[in-house]
Amino acid sequence: MAGQGGDIEFQHLGIGLAISRNRLEVPVNQREYNWERGHVETFLQDVVGAMNAGKATYFLGTVVLTHGKEEALQVADGQQRLATTVITLAAIRDYFAAQNEPIRAKVIEDEYLFTTDIRSTNTIAKLHLNVDDHEFFEGAVLRPPGHPGRKARPKLNSNKLLQGAADTTSEFIGKLISTKTKEQATDALLELVGFLRDRTKIVLLTAAIDEDAFVIFETLNDRGLKASQADLIKNHLVRQAKKRDKEAQQHWARMIGILEQVDADLVVSFLRHSYIGRRGPTKTDELLSVVKSDATTEARALALLMDSATQASIYAATFNQSHVFWNGFTITTKANVETLNMLRVEQIRPLELAVMLKFERAEIEKCFRMFVSWTVRFLIAGGAASGSLEKGYADRARDVGNGTITNAKGLWQAMKAVVPYDAAFEAAFRIARVTKGYLATYYLNHLEEAVRGFDTDDVPNRKTLNLDHVMPESPEQYWAHISKDEVQAYTTRLGNLALVNAEKNVKMANLPFSKKRPHFKATPIRLSQIIADESEWGAKQIIARQDYMAGFAVRAWPANPT
Repeated sequence: MAGQGGDIEFQHLGIGLAISRNRLEVPVNQREYNWERGHVETFLQDVVGAMNAGKATYFLGTVVLTHGKEEALQVADGQQRLATTVITLAAIRDYFAAQNEPIRAKVIEDEYLFTTDIRSTNTIAKLHLNVDDHEFFEGAVLRPPGHPGRKARPKLNSNKLLQGAADTTSEFIGKLISTKTKEQATDALLELVGFLRDRTKIVLLTAAIDEDAFVIFETLNDRGLKASQADLIKNHLVRQAKKRDKEAQQHWARMIGILEQVDADLVVSFLRHSYIGRRGPTKTDELLSVVKSDATTEARALALLMDSATQASIYAATFNQSHVFWNGFTITTKANVETLNMLRVEQIRPLELAVMLKFERAEIEKCFRMFVSWTVRFLIAGGAASGSLEKGYADRARDVGNGTITNAKGLWQAMKAVVPYDAAFEAAFRIARVTKGYLATYYLNHLEEAVRGFDTDDVPNRKTLNLDHVMPESPEQYWAHISKDEVQAYTTRLGNLALVNAEKNVKMANLPFSKKRPHFKATPIRLSQIIADESEWGAKQIIARQDYMAGFAVRAWPANPT
């Protein structure tokens, strides 16, 4: 089955046949082979299991290719499956060579492993891996037993994974035929070759350009989108660097090395947030086109890569208050960085990055105080998940990036129309429900500081405290007088939540309020102590306590704390 729609060709065929018919090449700057032993074993078990079960086909997923400048097709997605299939066929070739069956070994080699260029008469691998892997792959895996290349030793971790895949496959084939006669073994392996060729099916999509490949990734799955989009961006930048491609790869590797210490999937988010600081709102699916429109020459591609490698270190610091970037900053600022990460709000990160890149230290410290307050106000009063908030932050990141805004005062002036004002924040706080324990704990701790006039030396050790629902979430006989509607309406209200000694919290459980009161009275937390002043606990008391808290909330998270 084959078809064509616009610039995307599609075929439904066996993976072995796809390898046989084409010259395939993993771009020089794409990620390396990364399947571990478990992945390879699962692949082999699934394929052989389907074959032994007599299944007509076994579907292996979608493989995406793009047209390169040369004859070979570029592998945009599917490297691991293609390479592991080739490794399996090479192992079967090795078996026949060892059994003194050179004709069968040669047929497999010519069909799936190598082709001969008619002009140069050079032998060329059917599947060419990237610059870090191919020399080892061709020598240690593709070349026949006895060839000098088989003595190649792995230098990189991806080389070791390729060697491990080859060893795993050889062991698997050995076990597969261990109880068979030579004739039975031959039949079994030839059946496996045929199953890989025609019945281990893939959907082969061949896109004319990288952007088409990206659309395919977006349709298939989100995680593949992120990983593959990063590869496509890298491909373009390194190609644009032309003769300075090695230098370009070094800058990319430096950037990746920094970001992977935080999160292996952070590259696309970082590049998008960096571009937001240059041009304002930028969607993930626009990023490849934006990079292409920006990096149009060798010099511009290299400048972008150098700048990205430098910015990556600053970006990594937004995730870690102990990062070297924060050396010399106050303890309060480091605590604000930690708080922003605990609050888990992504939209503000481009603005954080822009401020860290452009502002002086004193202004950065003022901004991070504002960032915490703004984030809490949006979480309580609403708007934290809205597109308008993300656009607001992105617009201000651009303004900081291009020098329109040069300090914390200017940033506040640009944001104050968006940030919930005091009356709105206090009103929202009075009725706020908090279902996430980490947020409730943070709110109560910071409110406690406000109650104490921010005398932090007087605040009890927070590590000894646990969160308690005064009115239990699952009331038993002691709380039978509380209706289900009241439980649903009030148990997660902030006025019903309290910090108590961790050991006592376990003992309190669903005790009646009369038994809980002494524990609240004994706790060193003032916001918990006032609960003990009540003779009973229900909606009225929860509302009153939350009203009291709301009065301190504006002081705890001032909109303009500078």
